[in-house]
Amino acid sequence: MFYDRKKGKYKRLKKPVPQIVSVVELARAVIAIVLRRPDDARGRPQTLLSKDETYTEIFDKAHGSDMYLAAITLDRKVATFLESYSKASSEETRDIRFYLDMWLACEITDSSKPTASDIGSSVKNVSELDNAVIEAACKKVLKKYRRLGGTEQIAKGSQLAPILQKSLNHRFPRKK
Repeated sequence: MFYDRKKGKYKRLKKPVPQIVSVVELARAVIAIVLRRPDDARGRPQTLLSKDETYTEIFDKAHGSDMYLAAITLDRKVATFLESYSKASSEETRDIRFYLDMWLACEITDSSKPTASDIGSSVKNVSELDNAVIEAACKKVLKKYRRLGGTEQIAKGSQLAPILQKSLNHRFPRKK
């Protein structure tokens, strides 16, 4: 993977386009997965990137490269799965993408609130994630999204994430 901090740098260097990761793409994955704010990843990534405090949270040097690799790999697997998922409209798949990222990060780490370190340690698990697991999680997220009305406003709003987080807390109770 090539992190394109300066837009177009790796394209000019003739690196394979699928291996180039933009700032916004990486930020959206981290916002959804590590910060557990999929509504912001869906609706306000540029706003968060323009705030120093949030930018620092997203691109914290303490996170380590494995966390970023796991986050972008997971998000791309989800995006690829959703492109061909026939049981939801294109609007629905666009709206639930980052919620699905958040859900699957919890599944992969066996934690309702995985840390950046947990995510970084799960690179191998992310790589091995199969479509059956993604589909099962997708059905759960989609069901809750549709119950709330299934609109873009729901995806960008503050209602869905806490409902999913409550389900995740129940599914993965804190280990003592």
